[in-house]
Amino acid sequence: MEIFFDRDSELEALISDIEKYRSLIVLYGKRKVGKTELIKKTMDKIGGIYLYVDNTKSSNLLLQEFSLIVREYFNTALFNPPDWDLFVMGLFELSTHKETVVYFDEF
Repeated sequence: MEIFFDRDSELEALISDIEKYRSLIVLYGKRKVGKTELIKKTMDKIGGIYLYVDNTKSSNLLLQEFSLIVREYFNTALFNPPDWDLFVMGLFELSTHKETVVYFDEF
């Protein structure tokens, strides 16, 4: 059972900011206050790519996993960047063809 208490105003504000600014938005706060659930509810409404930064995984493994998610989202086999700089540049390039919201989440 999902619990999402009285966060509708925050959800609508986040969606509004994403649509208005189309830029980097940082969602931060204390642990266990519902940031991840707010991101998931936002994705349910407007879509996007969810990338969970698991700090127990190596940078290279995260790069491989995130690249796979991006390939699937954009339906392309051509996205296989060898480093994070090219990952970000490639993601921006793909996003010029399909407007995309990318959510990086970590604990």
